[in-house]
Amino acid sequence: MKYITSLFLLLSLTTQAQNDWLRYSTLSAKGGINFANFSFRGDGDYDPVQKPYFGFVYTDYVYEFLAGKFELTYSGQGSKYKYSEKGINTSYSIPYLSVGYVMSFRFFKGMRLDCGGSLDFALSKDAQIPDQRMMDIAGFMGLEIYLNPQLSLEARIKGGRWSVTKDDYTREYPFRYEPKNVVYQVGLTYYFNPDVWKDKKN
Repeated sequence: MKYITSLFLLLSLTTQAQNDWLRYSTLSAKGGINFANFSFRGDGDYDPVQKPYFGFVYTDYVYEFLAGKFELTYSGQGSKYKYSEKGINTSYSIPYLSVGYVMSFRFFKGMRLDCGGSLDFALSKDAQIPDQRMMDIAGFMGLEIYLNPQLSLEARIKGGRWSVTKDDYTREYPFRYEPKNVVYQVGLTYYFNPDVWKDKKN
């Protein structure tokens, strides 16, 4: 009897999933401001720099509550660093081409939770960074909030996995502490399809 009940429950869930199944996609453009910094550690003071980010997003909707996003963005990053005792007062700039994938969960009618990761490729070197690493792996999460049928607000926090320098033995400040990228993003997403926030079953 237990097996029959379990089988019936499984069939019910499968039927419900098929009823909720959606499959359509859309393209969007996004852009905003990065409040970029290096991870806080060691001597001296780190302050964020404001840099732009912008790019395109391909969104594949699977269910009413679930979508996958493929993102290709330019992301300006870096940091300000001041250490008066060493006479250091400078800023660093690392522009990245970011290739990301996001799982997007719709948990309110006008709100989505985004969780994902990216491969970030540095587009140029900062001469002040010794043996600069030209690639980073980042994870991020944030919210997307409905503004109108084609426009939404996004806010994310993004953290790099690797130090911005490959030199593990440098004694230079602040790179002796292996600083990593930390970015707060605030921006807008414009959808070319005006129906992305509509309930598709209605």
